[in-house]
Amino acid sequence: MLNSLFGDIRNTPLPPIERQATILAYSGLAPFFALFLVVWLTPSLFSLETGTQILYWGLMYSAILLSFMGGIHWGIALMLTKGNTEITPILERFSGSLLPAIIGWIAIIPGSLLGTISIPPFWRFALMFFAFLYLLIADQRSVRNGLLPQWYGRLREKITFFLVMLLLLIMVRLFQVYGL
Repeated sequence: MLNSLFGDIRNTPLPPIERQATILAYSGLAPFFALFLVVWLTPSLFSLETGTQILYWGLMYSAILLSFMGGIHWGIALMLTKGNTEITPILERFSGSLLPAIIGWIAIIPGSLLGTISIPPFWRFALMFFAFLYLLIADQRSVRNGLLPQWYGRLREKITFFLVMLLLLIMVRLFQVYGL
């Protein structure tokens, strides 16, 4: 199973575009790994205040990443407009590309803006968790429909596996420290 997650990069050289995309995608996981470490080391190594600040930075990074990845589907919708008169699938793709950004935005709204209502950290990361899974499903559908390359679908599966595992571990610790 691990071989399928990591790929057989040592034995089969990847084409340059796939290799660069893979390096960049795995690099994008670094802030999540750092966040995982900080969350698990709070409050023993980091103060609760410092841990909470870094937690919010992680949420902001997640929101930015969701917007970026949703933009891929906005680009697909733009490409589909060329010579296409069937508007419904294009509108669905445009609106679906905005959903991850909206979820990310909801997850980072400061509690002070909501008055007495504040979303606990656990649920903010749960929103991110489900948004990244939504994007994986949307990406896989686009790969099956020939709108994205096959290698991208494989890469997204691998990256999403590690990302959701890190998010789940972060959520476990948030539950322990902050509760629901």
